[in-house]
Amino acid sequence: MFGATAPGGSTLGATFSAVIGLFAMPSRVQSHRQQKAGDFRHLVLEELDMPGTITGVAALVLINLAWNQAPIAGWSQPYVYVTLILGFLILAVFFAIEIRYATHPLIPFDTLSSDMSFTLGAIACGWGCFGIWIFYSWQLLLVLRAESPLLAASLVSTVVNYGASIALGFAGTVEVNVNNCGLTEADVLKGYGEVLYVVIGLVWFGVVICVAFLVNTKTQRKKSVMDQDKPEA
Repeated sequence: MFGATAPGGSTLGATFSAVIGLFAMPSRVQSHRQQKAGDFRHLVLEELDMPGTITGVAALVLINLAWNQAPIAGWSQPYVYVTLILGFLILAVFFAIEIRYATHPLIPFDTLSSDMSFTLGAIACGWGCFGIWIFYSWQLLLVLRAESPLLAASLVSTVVNYGASIALGFAGTVEVNVNNCGLTEADVLKGYGEVLYVVIGLVWFGVVICVAFLVNTKTQRKKSVMDQDKPEA
């Protein structure tokens, strides 16, 4: 349930955006869609890449299910490793479809540069870190500090939502001051690029906070040990 909240909300938001977009599309785009709507096979199998969609989603769900079930049931359970193996096999089928057969692939590998691959990998790692952090922050409050679920939800939600909101404010401020009002695509791209430097800065700021926390913790422990070893007067 926890792992499904972020992608579920993202998918739901994208769905509503797509529905609203149907009524806001230019007439030229609508006429193009109407011409293709008559050819169901072309629409479903080629434009929507339904084989790739089915295999890709199935593979990701099975791999995710196996890896999250393993800490609970153990890797020795047959259904856990069988599910994982099936997930990777279907994932191989997905890549075969996308690379060799799909005319409108979900992942355009031919245009996927090395820079984009590194960027997507970094984004995946970042979201993975975020998921681990928020889940175990919740566990810390509930299990070790015995806080009520309502208070824990309030603390975690406040930090996460406010942090995301103020960070977007920082990013937006940088963007509007460097993109020349977004008059051209190059200006828009420049604004987006400069925003990524804000991300890098926030990442390093987070690293500094973590290092400061470790130094402070080590200092406090050392001081506590010295106080315990100090002979009583």
